Amino acid sequence: MEITMNRLLQKSVPLTKEEVMQLVDLVEAHPVLFSKATNASNNQLKEATWLIITNTFNSMVASNPRKPEQHRLKWENLKKREFGSDLEHSWGIYKNNYGDTIKKNP
Repeated sequence: MEITMNRLLQKSVPLTKEEVMQLVDLVEAHPVLFSKATNASNNQLKEATWLIITNTFNSMVASNPRKPEQHRLKWENLKKREFGSDLEHSWGIYKNNYGDTIKKNP
């Protein structure tokens, strides 16, 4: 039991820049992941796509095999970094308390 708990608490080795670029290429090759639809069939398709991406990525990278959840989280973090609040504020785009998008005039 102790060995299992220690293994769960260990962090993975971070992805290298090359591995991140490979992940980005794999994600960009699957347009279903960019769909905003959240119905059951589309969600299942997205889950299957993340499994395909994970299997492909793990076959290309021999260092540490990853789980689909790890790839999805990395992708979400990359999107947040690229299109995060700093970029929105620099464009003058804000959201009010009701979720409405407001563009500030320059």
